[in-house]
Amino acid sequence: MLEGYEKLSVVDVNERHTGVTFEVNWDENPETNECKVLRMKLPDGKEFYVKKEMFLSFLFLIGNPD
Repeated sequence: MLEGYEKLSVVDVNERHTGVTFEVNWDENPETNECKVLRMKLPDGKEFYVKKEMFLSFLFLIGNPD
């Protein structure tokens, strides 16, 4: 588990920045800290908050059985 602030900028298959970012541990709130919630930001400024369990479900959906 990541303990500090981390930010990921999403790039497309052509290596272009999409303007979409994911962040974890962006504040000191115990309800969102410790990677419990991801903050997703879109280029138009909208923000979405995704529980870690939902994000992991997505990763397992697209992952390989290995």
